[in-house]
Amino acid sequence: MKQTCILLQFAFVFLILSGCNRTDDHQNLFSAVSSRTSGVDFVNKLEENPDFNVLTYTYFYNGGGVAVGDINNDGLPDIYFTGNMTASHLYLNHGNWQFENIADEAGVEAAGYWNTGVTMADVNADGWLDIYVCRSASPDADARRNLLFINNHDLTFTEMAAEYGLNDPAYTTHAAFFDYDRDGDLDVYLLNHSVPEFTNFNQAIRHLKSRTNRFYGDKLFRNDLNTTGKFTEVTSKAGIIQNVLGFGLGVAIEDFNQDGWPDIFVSNDFNEEDYYYVNQHDGTFKEALRESFDHTSLFSMGSDASDINNDGIPDLVTMDMLPATNYRNKMAFGPDNYSKYQILLAQGFYKQSMRNMLQINNGKGQFSEIGQEMGISATDWSWAPLVADYNLDGKPDLFISNGYLRDYTNMDFLSYTVDQKLKANPGEEMEISELIRKMPQINVPNRLLMQQEDGTFSDALASAEIFSDGLSNGAAYADLDLDGDLDLVLNNCNARATMFRNNTREQGLGHYLEIICRGQDNNPFGIGATCRIYTPDQMVYRAMYTSRGYQSSMEPEIHAGLVDGLIDSIQVRWSDGYQETFQSIAADQLITLQRGAGKPANASVHPNLPLFAPDSASLVVTHRDDEYIDFFDHPSLPFFYSDRGPAMAIGDLNHDGLQDLLLTGGKGFPAQIAYQKNGNFMVEIPEAMASDAMYEDVAAVIADMNGDGLQDVIIGSAIEVETDSINNQTVRIYVQNKQGGFTKWSLPPLPVTSIFTLSVGDFNQDGKQDIFAGSATITGQYPLPGESLILLQDNGSFSVDRQVPFAHLGVQVSQWTDLDGDGVGELVLAAPWRPVEVWQYTTQWQLIYKSSMSGWWSAVNAANLDDDPELEIILGNLGLNSPFRASEHEPMVLYYGDCDNNGDTDAILTSYSDGESYPFISRDDLLAQLPSLKKQFPDYASYANTNTKTLLTYLPAVQADTINELRSGYLDHQPGGWTFVAFPRDAQVAPVFAISEIKTSDAGRPQILLTGNASRTRVKIGEIDANHGILLQQSDQGWQTVNNTGLWIRGDVRSTAMIQTVKGNKLIVGRNNLPVLVYDLQHESAVIPTNH
Repeated sequence: MKQTCILLQFAFVFLILSGCNRTDDHQNLFSAVSSRTSGVDFVNKLEENPDFNVLTYTYFYNGGGVAVGDINNDGLPDIYFTGNMTASHLYLNHGNWQFENIADEAGVEAAGYWNTGVTMADVNADGWLDIYVCRSASPDADARRNLLFINNHDLTFTEMAAEYGLNDPAYTTHAAFFDYDRDGDLDVYLLNHSVPEFTNFNQAIRHLKSRTNRFYGDKLFRNDLNTTGKFTEVTSKAGIIQNVLGFGLGVAIEDFNQDGWPDIFVSNDFNEEDYYYVNQHDGTFKEALRESFDHTSLFSMGSDASDINNDGIPDLVTMDMLPATNYRNKMAFGPDNYSKYQILLAQGFYKQSMRNMLQINNGKGQFSEIGQEMGISATDWSWAPLVADYNLDGKPDLFISNGYLRDYTNMDFLSYTVDQKLKANPGEEMEISELIRKMPQINVPNRLLMQQEDGTFSDALASAEIFSDGLSNGAAYADLDLDGDLDLVLNNCNARATMFRNNTREQGLGHYLEIICRGQDNNPFGIGATCRIYTPDQMVYRAMYTSRGYQSSMEPEIHAGLVDGLIDSIQVRWSDGYQETFQSIAADQLITLQRGAGKPANASVHPNLPLFAPDSASLVVTHRDDEYIDFFDHPSLPFFYSDRGPAMAIGDLNHDGLQDLLLTGGKGFPAQIAYQKNGNFMVEIPEAMASDAMYEDVAAVIADMNGDGLQDVIIGSAIEVETDSINNQTVRIYVQNKQGGFTKWSLPPLPVTSIFTLSVGDFNQDGKQDIFAGSATITGQYPLPGESLILLQDNGSFSVDRQVPFAHLGVQVSQWTDLDGDGVGELVLAAPWRPVEVWQYTTQWQLIYKSSMSGWWSAVNAANLDDDPELEIILGNLGLNSPFRASEHEPMVLYYGDCDNNGDTDAILTSYSDGESYPFISRDDLLAQLPSLKKQFPDYASYANTNTKTLLTYLPAVQADTINELRSGYLDHQPGGWTFVAFPRDAQVAPVFAISEIKTSDAGRPQILLTGNASRTRVKIGEIDANHGILLQQSDQGWQTVNNTGLWIRGDVRSTAMIQTVKGNKLIVGRNNLPVLVYDLQHESAVIPTNH
């Protein structure tokens, strides 16, 4: 019975997975050092048996760790490997890649029990590194007690964990030593994990979040050696979470918010969210994940904190298990299961996606996740990320260890091997050994991702050995041969440990600096010190924390690659906050910095005034939307289409000479008007608009429609589902009277069409305002284009122009403006899967421009960006921070048609992977849409091997739309035509839905504010929400991101507007189903721009 119950763990995994080059330059970057040469022959040998295996211990295949440090103070880094079922090894470095295992005579084998992570740290502050070994697995608490080997200074150690109060019996993954209270000595954080019982959520989840267990939850120990002679557990007092759902696999220590105090980031496996502990300077921490991170990895594994983009602020990398190839991807994903994901969120869990994450620190510990854009998100079953400058070019790179001995995520294994066995023999025991033998292995290469000039990462084919298939877990970097570049050491499952020599310096390439930090008496190795190395071309930030990656620790030295060999100065901040500067230092050497030997530095910083400041008092209003889930009715959609509100418009709506704000509402919620009064706003709902609350309002314009000098309101509404009873009033006009009230203008019967965008102008030049109402798609028939309308005004009434050539183009965004300054307006039209088109009316509508590129267009605005007479067309697009890529030669293609003759439009999105086009949708989601294809794809493997060309042979005639450009940018109007100019990569982190031009008197050049995000996406895609308000400004080097904007905009922004008040100019931000945000423009505004 026990074995059958254990099999239920697979059902949990099944549900989660269902829900969820500079090549030539680096050919010889690393070379393998054979065990015959080095003497390093450690093997972490794992042997399953019916009583102890991955079914009885979830982390059976998680492997061991590596620690590197100089245990005998001879200047050569030594190596310690932990063994799970074997004795651990300690290798003494004799130089010239010669190592000797001295674990037995040193007394540090730690044999007989399950060893996990290992850390070298000077625990007793005597100037010699000690070794702390973590343990887990055993049901016997005493067998799990961690070990502390105190260095005897003679190549022997004495185990003294009990004497120091560190023989904790929890299920421990790793330990991190750091000075959290800045009292000068080293405290320790123990990263622990729960047990298989709590990977299954057939229980009251909310109750489990508050249930604690001293063996499962993480622990924090304060160093009280100077008073009590022991470490004291302060977990609860310090605010550390200890619930039974924590499965800690990674811990990163850094001063993320740059306040001088170390913070903690914990990577949790399974559904429990990661933890972000912000140091409160009083011995406690505040868990602030939700305030600081938009989303995290799901099966979070190892992590590393380092400054990746060279802006002087530490960033964060976390690992997960998203496959790198189409085949493995299709084998790992079942149905998308959006409902399950929403249930987890409702139960108190946080937003997570199964992929590696690169969290860029925006300052003050606030992060934007851009792993997909940077090219690190999918590296398969990944363990240890190690950020370092491996080729010494001044840009940090990323090494990732990979592999897993038994793949219980394989959908064929879960769906057929396990499921069929349980069904065939209900209630009977299942032979565990047979089941384990049938699990496929994940032998995948380790990855070395080199950072390119644009900040992205690409694979470096450094050597065949480092990229050969294998099963690597713990890993460490160190300068093992003292030549100035970083070598690699890996702990492998069922294979010899591997060592790789870095050949950069041997090839005469690169510059470096290695720093030993000598701190106070109780912290001789300077743990917690941060160094800012200033050169003529860059500033390099590094921090002295040794526990990194997965179950491993690095040697206690700071290593930096440099662009050139010149160093201006080094500014050091020690763990207690003291700062000093060191000068007259040459590059390409190992130096020692002694605390107190430098010139004291001024710690006070006076930052420039941010451009914007939050204003939470002047306007309190919320956009409300219904809970409609698009994916239920539109299974082929990658993102929601119904979250296009709110629309906003600015105008004087009570003729008092002040600008007011119109905010539309979702289905069931009327539009609202915020009337300006004394610099603040009073929100009202006009009676005429209150009676139209049943509409899903997504477009709005304020204009004088009847020529009486008063501003009127035009609102456009989308249709969510075909059964919505909306009559024909998806376009409505509310006319303002002299008393400030509104009356709905009677319009003729209009075609029933879902409206996404409105533009108002005198199209036919008869002196009266006309209306364009654009429709992107037919409700329920995505992506078939909807019917767009031109409403012409004549003598106070409107009629539909039936001669419009673009009526069935499909339009999501539009703008009417005079692009070339000739006095005749143009109509700009764009939509996903469509080219951008520009139309002009003389005696009839004429197409004057059609782009050669098609994008996922979601916003448009026109502005003069180059001081010539013509306006440029600014375009919001999907961006590059998603699973999708598109180019002219490898476009995204959407195939659609009624493939099963049921009257509904079926759509299949395809994209390229490794030079071949494949369907993006999983097998389960495809068969749910087209059950007839089950014969062609009887299992997951048959579908995983199917490319787009083969899939199309099983479908009837279908239409195809393409996308070949995903970047946001603008069409530059030149005498020879229009040229697309993409914005820099910093602006491609999320879809752009709103564009505003910001002009300030001190800016000098145009500034463009881009906002957007898409959080309601397929679970497989995950939230694309890294845009917190991107302000771009032109410079002599092109468009650049403006820093210190003061913006921290979260959520799905659908509209922005600048409004002039008696208290100054304000930025209004409309977010879907969230409160409106207001920011004061703190610099004097020269021009209030047109918003769109």
